[in-house]
Amino acid sequence: MSKIQFKDKEVNIDINGIAVKAIIRYWAKDYVIDIISPYQKRLPGRHMPFAVPAKFVINKWESCPANIKPVFILETCKEMIREDYFNESKDL
Repeated sequence: MSKIQFKDKEVNIDINGIAVKAIIRYWAKDYVIDIISPYQKRLPGRHMPFAVPAKFVINKWESCPANIKPVFILETCKEMIREDYFNESKDL
């Protein structure tokens, strides 16, 4: 059995002058988002069934076989981070 190799992508977003730092941990069929600062939290990402001929990618240059559709997640993840930040800031 092979071990899944997750990739990490650091993301820094300025939200109303506050620097929000997060890491997207992903591989072809799953991703999660770890917010590092200004607070720590894991956001559930998404899971893609194995039967779907697609894979999660961050960058256009990530390789995909011709029969596999790339699903770009960077902007979706940034939006999830923004939404969570606004929800968290209401509680502060």
